[in-house]
Formats: sequence, C-alpha cells, structure tokens
Amino acid sequence: MEIQEAQEDIFEEGVKFSIYCLTKIQASDEDALRGEIAPDLFDDSNLEFIPWESDEDGKEADMIRIYKQTQQETSNEINFCLFADQQSSRDLSVIIVNRDIGSVLHSDEAIARAQQLVKDLKWESIDCEIDEGLLEGARDELEGHAVAYGRTEAANVYDVWVELETANLALPDLVWEGEAGIRLIPDPDWDGTAFLKKIEELKKRERDGLQPPLSRQ
Repeated sequence: MEIQEAQEDIFEEGVKFSIYCLTKIQASDEDALRGEIAPDLFDDSNLEFIPWESDEDGKEADMIRIYKQTQQETSNEINFCLFADQQSSRDLSVIIVNRDIGSVLHSDEAIARAQQLVKDLKWESIDCEIDEGLLEGARDELEGHAVAYGRTEAANVYDVWVELETANLALPDLVWEGEAGIRLIPDPDWDGTAFLKKIEELKKRERDGLQPPLSRQ
C-alpha cells in the first residue's frame, strides 16, 4: 500500500494509536520511537504516548488491565494495545497485546488452567484430561481466558494494525520469534464456568454418539 493511500485509510477511519508506557521513558527515547513508527503516516493528531507515572515499572498485570480498559471504550477502533518499556528504548521495539485465540488454544498454560478449574470447582462430570482438541471445541468460551503478547519493531506498527484489523495474519505472524515469542497473561476476571459447561456438553455428545471424539489423547 502506498504511503498516501495508507494516510487516507488512517484518517478516514479516525484511527488514533496510543503507546502505553510501562516505564518513565526519556523524551529523546520517545522521539526515537516516533521516528520509527512511520513518520509519514503519523503525527501528534493520531499517535500519542501515554506516560507512566509510577516509579516502579509496569508488569503483566498492568498490561492486561490497560488492554481491557481500552477495549471497553466505545470510541476505540483498534483491537490490540501497544506498550513501550525499558527494552523499547534500547532496541526501538513495542509490545503488542490482544486476545489471540489461536495462541490460547495451543498453549500449555490454557490446558493446565482448565484442568485446574475442573479440580477447583469439583466438576466431577468431566472425567477426562483436557487437551487441545477439547479446547478447540470450546474456543468461544475460552477466548476470555487470557490475552497474548509479543514484541516487534516499532516500525511495524502500521502493518500490525492492517493485518490484525483485517484478520489477515495472527499475532504470532507479527512478533519476533513467531509462536515462541508469544506469552500469555491469564485474565483474573475469567471464571471458566461457561467453558466447563461447554466441555461437559461436548463430552456428553461424544458419549451419545452425536459427534466424533474431540480429545486427541
């Protein structure tokens, strides 16, 4: 896409990008990051850095809190969140956070957390080990389990927006190291009840012969 077309695309949709700082970034470092984030596309009207006020750097809990706040805003047109930390100042990178269901489905963390839920809630009707096959069957109910994040060059911000907005590429395709570069932050507000009910329903349908087994074990 040509620069002029990209500019028109951004301005027509009224998109504004916010970079949430997780540390107190020096003005010179912010300027360096701005210079990487497509200066021909962005200016002060559609790119802002949200300063970090605390003397202690932000952590994963802050990332998911801020991400969820941005997604609840009715004016928000972007389905991901961008962060800058101390490493960003060193290598001109940004952190991308969004709900990437594919990363959740293929994570050992999601399987372990689901299995622990069965035990914690004493869901005795689920008498099997949960694996990727069952997670896939309950993907809609699992989506709130966690957010995923990874790191990429600040220069890729516009491309990230295009690819995630159009669902042309998933988060692992856009971050350093691909799937190996993805980390998950469990959502503390996800209670998993709807997910376990779905697993229970799937296992019942299997037992009744209404669908082939989803479990890959």
